[in-house]
Amino acid sequence: MRSSFLEIVCEAVSQIQTNDDIEEIEQQVLVAEAANINVSWLRVHLDTISTNMKSSLLMEMKANTSLVKKTALMDLREICVELMAAQERFEKAEKYVRVLNLVENNLNDNILESKGGIDSWARPTVL
Repeated sequence: MRSSFLEIVCEAVSQIQTNDDIEEIEQQVLVAEAANINVSWLRVHLDTISTNMKSSLLMEMKANTSLVKKTALMDLREICVELMAAQERFEKAEKYVRVLNLVENNLNDNILESKGGIDSWARPTVL
């Protein structure tokens, strides 16, 4: 029985050397520890590997986050430029509408004024 547990430990060491799945290695070490096999030397090594892997993963995530952030900032700048252009177009369109409203009001006033003149011409004068 003890030899099968030692084989598990040997397998774990072999997997560490080939950088296999750390979770599987962790399970094998737990089995050996449950069988009261002194694998503290292996546990220290495994913990160091786990810490290094976590650190490496964190650094990779940081690098990926930096790339995504850079892309997001470029998108933000591009959208900001589009927004500024849209605001300028909006302000121009708003000015055009105000000018056209003034022209329309002026035309309406002129039409009313000219109708008033036509009405006075159309009425017969009573003497």
